[in-house]
Amino acid sequence: MKLSMYLSAVMGPLLGACGSSDDNPVGGEPGTNERSLDGDIRIASQQDLEDLRARAEGPFHIVGDLTITETPLVSLDGLENLRGVDGNLSITVNAGLTSLSALGQLTHVGGTLDIRRNPALASLSGLGQLTRVGGTLDIRRNPALASLSGLGQLTHIDGFVRIGANPALTNLTGLDNTTRIGEDLLISLNPGLTSLSGLDKLTTIGGSLEISDNEALPTALAENFAAGIGVAMDVAISGNQP
Repeated sequence: MKLSMYLSAVMGPLLGACGSSDDNPVGGEPGTNERSLDGDIRIASQQDLEDLRARAEGPFHIVGDLTITETPLVSLDGLENLRGVDGNLSITVNAGLTSLSALGQLTHVGGTLDIRRNPALASLSGLGQLTRVGGTLDIRRNPALASLSGLGQLTHIDGFVRIGANPALTNLTGLDNTTRIGEDLLISLNPGLTSLSGLDKLTTIGGSLEISDNEALPTALAENFAAGIGVAMDVAISGNQP
């Protein structure tokens, strides 16, 4: 009996101090009450966003993928407490989406960040706390996208970077703090692109560099840019302004 009472006295406080896996993020600080939501999550409607907010009950991160595709959404209101996505974050084919401002607390994406075919999206504002993408950054076929300025805190991209077919994009300002790309950098088919400003701090590309078919971008500017950084593999510059 005395032994049982002793163990209860010693072990009780220790067990009580240990939180559940929902209380601490992967890689986060204990005691932040940031909930981990396991599994992949797909958003198809505003009700899905409201349900996710209710489920999280405060700051949270998603252990799997978050997919927001082919929705009627104009904003992502409901994701204000999202701190991270350990898998892929896909925001694609949303005809009315105009704002990513609800993602203002997002700090990391462990896999691919895919922003494609959102015809009304003019800005990436809302991603200002994002510091790292562990996979590919894919920004393509967003006809109204005029700026990458929401990516100003992004320093490392571990995978590929693809920026293509964004006709309103005139420069790459917004990637100003990106110093390293782990794999290939592809900049192509952006007819309004006249400058590569925004890539001034980029020093290393771990794969190949391709700058092609940007009809308003001077070839000499692209060549000078390529000469000033370390590219581990091939360099291809073609189809730009002579």
